[in-house]
Amino acid sequence: MKNIILFLTIATLVTLLGSCDENSFTQVVTIDIPEHDPRPVLNLQVEAKQEGALNALVTNSKGILDPESTYEIPTDAEVTLYRNGEVFANLEFSEVDQRYLAAINEPFPNQAGDTYLLEANTPTFGLVQVSQVMPVVPKIKKATYEIEGTIDPSGFRVDELIVDIVDQEPAKTNYYGLDLFQIYYSIDPYNGDTLNVFRSQVSIDTNDPLLSYGARYSLIFSDESFSGGEYQARCYTYYSVGEEMEMEVHLYQLTEDAFLYARSYEQYQNSINNPFAEPVTVHSNIPNGYGIFSLANKDVYLIED
Repeated sequence: MKNIILFLTIATLVTLLGSCDENSFTQVVTIDIPEHDPRPVLNLQVEAKQEGALNALVTNSKGILDPESTYEIPTDAEVTLYRNGEVFANLEFSEVDQRYLAAINEPFPNQAGDTYLLEANTPTFGLVQVSQVMPVVPKIKKATYEIEGTIDPSGFRVDELIVDIVDQEPAKTNYYGLDLFQIYYSIDPYNGDTLNVFRSQVSIDTNDPLLSYGARYSLIFSDESFSGGEYQARCYTYYSVGEEMEMEVHLYQLTEDAFLYARSYEQYQNSINNPFAEPVTVHSNIPNGYGIFSLANKDVYLIED
């Protein structure tokens, strides 16, 4: 009886497989994609103490099937940044950069609690406004760098960076970013009395599940597990800097929007060309539009040994 059942099963499978063609295991589904309704896009990310020019993108969104030419960068938009209700900077369109720029003569203010309003008025979308409040200055209690001080996930010896952080606002959730830079010095060839300082960013990784990658920042994290206390961020790098090189740690206190944008943009980049990844929506705080206006305060710690 078992042999008869096995024979009938095999015969059935052979019959089914023999009747299959190349279209038997495929299905075509037609999806009507609605016409895209363009919306305003703004992007301006500012860090306290930054020097140089403010750099803002002003454009429109486009649908996934729209050609590249559907991007429009208006040359006659009115873009203004306000600080506590007063004009801080008027951004002008640059033909070279295709962005709106404003030179700042001094480092960007780091006064916590200052309210900044970004305003863009375009012929197509009218007035768009978004505001942010400057976070407090974060605090690095101590930072150390040890050559071959730890191991990576594969067990290889790598340099270790340890940053002791003091969380200063126990009543709220705070968000942080972390970067590491190597410091170079050189004498100005045109002025022998001037010492030029150069910073080269060093890529850092971590075994700490609290820390994650964050697009604009090497690592990002929140204080949900140490609010109002201290935390020791432990990182590593494959880039060996040598015994006598100076290192500089930058700790950023981020607005919530800056944190969410950095995290979601990193996830979006990682999902590109990955057939198993879930769709990622990049965080935006632009009313009825897309993009980000964000602020970050900063503490800098020099590791000299």
